[in-house]
Amino acid sequence: MPKSSRASQELLRAKRKSKRCASLTALIRRLNPDVDIEDALRTTNIPSGSVQLRDFHRNIGIPASIDEFEWSEASITSPAGARKATLDGMASLPTANTEAGFLVDTYFMCYNTSYPILHEHTFRQKYQDRHQIQSRSSWHTIFYIVFAIGNWIRGGTSESKQCVYYSAARSCMSMQMLESGTLLTVQVFLLMGNYLQKQDRPNTGYNFIGIAYRMALGLGLHREVPAGTKRDSLIHERRRVIWWIVYCFDSGFSLTTVMHAEFDITLVNGSSNNVLCYHCTSTTSFHWEFVYRSVISAPKGVSLDLKASRSLDHQLKTWKLSLPLYFTARDIPDWFRGPRAVIIWKELNLRMMLWWGSYRLCNLASDAEDAQSMCHYIAIETIQDITTFCLDYPDNIHAGLSWYATYFLFQATVVLSIHYLKPHYMSGSNFEAVNKELWILSTSRARNCLANLSRGNEAATRCLAVLDRIRDQSQQSHESTSTPSVAMPAANFNLDNLHTQHDLENDDMHPTSFEIDPSLQILFRDTSWNGDLFEGLEGFPIIAEPEVFDYMPSNGLLADTPHE
Repeated sequence: MPKSSRASQELLRAKRKSKRCASLTALIRRLNPDVDIEDALRTTNIPSGSVQLRDFHRNIGIPASIDEFEWSEASITSPAGARKATLDGMASLPTANTEAGFLVDTYFMCYNTSYPILHEHTFRQKYQDRHQIQSRSSWHTIFYIVFAIGNWIRGGTSESKQCVYYSAARSCMSMQMLESGTLLTVQVFLLMGNYLQKQDRPNTGYNFIGIAYRMALGLGLHREVPAGTKRDSLIHERRRVIWWIVYCFDSGFSLTTVMHAEFDITLVNGSSNNVLCYHCTSTTSFHWEFVYRSVISAPKGVSLDLKASRSLDHQLKTWKLSLPLYFTARDIPDWFRGPRAVIIWKELNLRMMLWWGSYRLCNLASDAEDAQSMCHYIAIETIQDITTFCLDYPDNIHAGLSWYATYFLFQATVVLSIHYLKPHYMSGSNFEAVNKELWILSTSRARNCLANLSRGNEAATRCLAVLDRIRDQSQQSHESTSTPSVAMPAANFNLDNLHTQHDLENDDMHPTSFEIDPSLQILFRDTSWNGDLFEGLEGFPIIAEPEVFDYMPSNGLLADTPHE
């Protein structure tokens, strides 16, 4: 071959490689503008040889077993340890030091005090030495999800920045994380799941927290380390802390969103096992599951003895009284006020839903009236507690606490609104007049509080919009039945700030039956208000989640490498 022809081919190949490198560089920068590719290449070493491979295996998250609880399973798609280390540019490089420090401080000050998932000293030491950590280590996922949570708590002034941090975190995740069990991977899925829950992606978050729960069981975190085991006490304590957070997240998530294990789907056609039915589910001793299964979510027509509801209510109040003294003390650390309030709000919400479900199942009019009164008084107590807290401690209302305040305040207001906005006979008694005045005062407080929360929380704005729709539909119903309408107190907020993803007039864009938060489905089950109340309000309390699993490449189950 002539030298000129060979030189031309070499030049053509060089141009193609250069063009390909430029395209790859542009792609990486589009995925994450913060990536410093040159620094990433300098800090990433691809191991070769048996000695390097063993060292590499130790650094990618498959450590030696701790107390024989940790495990590792070879992938069925390739021989154990045969994967190549792939470069993940977003996971290899940190964000700017000043901003990173601020986000980390925010995380540990406002989030980790409530949910101590991470050991602060260990995290800061690891972050300081991050350049020495292999690019596929789960620590990089931890770094970026901490940034995402910190950015969210401080107000998330830039949604694009928030998306960058979360995108960087999920880019570090792979199927390989499910093939080895470590305490670090449990922490990853816990943080990702709780973050996604607060981003109004409850289904995706629920899946992540479920993975964390299964991993924790596999690691034996629910088992106390045998006495006399010679191990660092810090490791033992961290195992206990992580387990109880996993337990609280999993059970609390199920409680808040009514994602419990009960089911009523019929058996498949042609089944030979005719004795099976949906009542064959296993029982549990937890009060909350019994409350939801037998009272709140029970089909209408099931007979209920109100003594059972009173007994459950008494047990819940007894539990509340049994809490440590610092749950009622005035002199407590400032950081504890928020977590303490959330626990009290959850207890009130469960009792409110208990009596809501009891009212639906009462056969006697007197029992129904008692159950309804209890439900309404607890709803009023919830509104009083949340609004008072928001007024007394405005500086404590960060994004995380605002989410809980909005969620429970909205449900309590809906409970009152559904009853008092229905056309019904007004006896004119003094007792009924007092109740009506109390309802107007409570709903007014709730709406004003939601309006204040909506300044930094779009979910509160959407909740106000739903309350407006309930008011408008009820007034139309009153007018059609010639019943005087009750004016619902208005809050001072601007609906122009409400962001909708779809046109409200497009009825085909949203199925309404299963899209609403399950707990809200229960509230609206026996009313004339259906999913159209939430039509077009993308986000909380709707659970539509576009691209919920797009952290995984389309061929993720077949790929040998964890990243695209």
